Amino acid sequence: CKGIFKASSACPKALAKVFTEISSTVTDTKMELIDSDTKLRRTVRPVNRIAQSKIAHVLRKYDPKYWTFFKTTERVEWAYYRASKGRIGKWSPKKFMNHNAFPPEVTVGVIISNGPFAEGAERYARLCYEAYKDSRGIIHTAGVPLVAKESRFLEDKNNERLKTFQRRFCKVQSIASRYAEAFNKKLREIPGVRSSTPRVNFLDCSVYMVRDESKNVEDAWLVEKMVDYKGYVKFNNNQGYVFRSGEENPFGETKEALQIKPVKKNNFLFEINEGSEEEQNEQSDHERDSLNVSQKCESIVIKNEDIPQAFSCFSYWYSKYKHIVVDLQGVFDREQSPPVYILTDPALHSRLHDYQSKLKYGRTDKGYQGILAFSKSHECSPLCKALKSRWLLPGEKDSSCGIA
Repeated sequence: CKGIFKASSACPKALAKVFTEISSTVTDTKMELIDSDTKLRRTVRPVNRIAQSKIAHVLRKYDPKYWTFFKTTERVEWAYYRASKGRIGKWSPKKFMNHNAFPPEVTVGVIISNGPFAEGAERYARLCYEAYKDSRGIIHTAGVPLVAKESRFLEDKNNERLKTFQRRFCKVQSIASRYAEAFNKKLREIPGVRSSTPRVNFLDCSVYMVRDESKNVEDAWLVEKMVDYKGYVKFNNNQGYVFRSGEENPFGETKEALQIKPVKKNNFLFEINEGSEEEQNEQSDHERDSLNVSQKCESIVIKNEDIPQAFSCFSYWYSKYKHIVVDLQGVFDREQSPPVYILTDPALHSRLHDYQSKLKYGRTDKGYQGILAFSKSHECSPLCKALKSRWLLPGEKDSSCGIA
């Protein structure tokens, strides 16, 4: 069991934050003890963590004291392809990121740090490079620093669950990336949105099947590019926590005023009553998507910090209320144009009739209760509403209502 000590203050906001953190800690501890799939206790793997102050030193050069070389046998990605029935997803083999940099007739693989530098509720994150071993046995790194992720629990290291565990996380991140593309496209359609308005991207990830030749052991790792670990922020989680402007803000309070004229507005905000999931699904698509025509000019203000929460809200609407993308975490990159939230490790809550399929997207899938938790802490911003509106080009007529 683990716990945290907090010195309280008389401020209600500070006390609320303390109780939120304590609640999350208790839930995380329960998840460590009980496997939601098997209802059995799980054993956390003991590791020697890398202190944040030493990360730069470890990354500087290959040192056998900090790294282990693994021969890579396979690399796959979950990718979407256009088909007659729409987009379909499937696993596709991929070459190494730096395959053009590898000399011929070398042993190709990855080097992974002997200890993690970060951890979440389900996985450890270790430092990683693509690498190769030459004929003399000397190991050379190639490309940029990467992150390799593995399960925190011994039970997930057996061969039967190895690939399934990593592929499930990789698939969730790929689905979230697809929704981010739709979000960015919809954002560009809103009149008045400028090029400086932040976008949302998820890191591309792959599953590497590797072999430790010294131990003759096979393993699976989810690998992605490394982001600035010093600027890493959690914008919301899968238990209802939402980043508030009153908290420490790593990206400032930049506001962008937009003058917009909605022509067709979707009335559905993020409002969910306390009825059962079956009662919610009895509501027809027409009732949920009823439209209200408005000619009123509105002036709205979009804060940068609204973007991640609006994306979660948008994902529920865009998926036709089937699931929502939460647990948004990563960095806010101001150097790109437009600025971008580079995110990783999302969770999907699925809204299904079949409760036995609740864990379709892994142990972090809280199902309909997870969606309710987000709805209770989320208040739709003007951006949420604008993303659910239909916009007409200047001079275009709406045939359904006769408004230009």
